[in-house]
Amino acid sequence: MFAHFEVRRKDLSAARRILGQAIGRCPKDQIFKQYIQLELNLVNVDRCRTLYGKYLQWAPHNCLAWTRYAQLEASVNEHSRARSLYELAVNQQLLDMPELLWKSYIDFEIALGEHERARVLYERLLERTAHVKVFISFAQFEATTAGDAETARGVFDRACVRGRWCGILFACCVVVARVCVCAAVGCLLWRRGGLVCAPTNHPLLLFCFFYLAFCLVSEVGG
Repeated sequence: MFAHFEVRRKDLSAARRILGQAIGRCPKDQIFKQYIQLELNLVNVDRCRTLYGKYLQWAPHNCLAWTRYAQLEASVNEHSRARSLYELAVNQQLLDMPELLWKSYIDFEIALGEHERARVLYERLLERTAHVKVFISFAQFEATTAGDAETARGVFDRACVRGRWCGILFACCVVVARVCVCAAVGCLLWRRGGLVCAPTNHPLLLFCFFYLAFCLVSEVGG
């Protein structure tokens, strides 16, 4: 890469100019990363902040960029800045790897000994997802880091209850879908066959009703 050549020649101004032109003409992840790494090697934190700002303006969905920017601020003990960046990141409408971002945010608070903040983050995350890994991570945090086995047990209990209700909701959705299919078939047969009496006059329609009854019993009752 041309910029690397200029760095080897110890002409940093030329290298910066080349990378800046590349970002202006054809911004790409790799260009941003290399430019930021160059400034990191030179310990130019302010330049890194400027570059990360442009990077995230171009790709606000990039969780890795948000995470590394926040980690940079944390590495220079700018914890308030790091926390603000994490907050901005998790509130983005679209994110490519939200699980990576949330994990980094939670780990950041745990590393600072902010257990209550980490607990609040877990609760906020559970409002967005009911994934079993989140419950397991939350319970492990309570049992090991926070040292509260009883609370950890409560987290597992919540996971079981929420999982049960998700299963019931899924079963209801399946039943509703099957009801719609049977109703559509019934209406079609009714129109084409000119049925004006009991549905038992048509074998396929009768089958649909029996099938629907079976679904209701098996999905909800079972």
